[in-house]
Amino acid sequence: MRDPFERGRAERRDQGNFIAIELKLRSTENEARGDFANLKLMREVLGYPLIIFINIDSDETHVAQCSEGLAGQTVCYAVRLEDGNPAVRAAGPGPAVRDDGGH
Repeated sequence: MRDPFERGRAERRDQGNFIAIELKLRSTENEARGDFANLKLMREVLGYPLIIFINIDSDETHVAQCSEGLAGQTVCYAVRLEDGNPAVRAAGPGPAVRDDGGH
């Protein structure tokens, strides 16, 4: 999520960036590792202060694949339907994360 870059409104492309969000469908450990590498690069180049990784239709947040360089500003979620109800699992080590055990 970012303000569109417009010359005159922002001096550089790394201004006005708020959240980088990665949405994955049943991401594997290896895919998540590559996604976190890409997110790290985006953060370094564009200055995103918050990273959110969402793994859809899965119980695995892949927080263990998040590098130390991203850890303090990353929140990971695994979301799926359980008996027709949404089940959300959150994992840090990013800001203000509570793991509710999937409920």
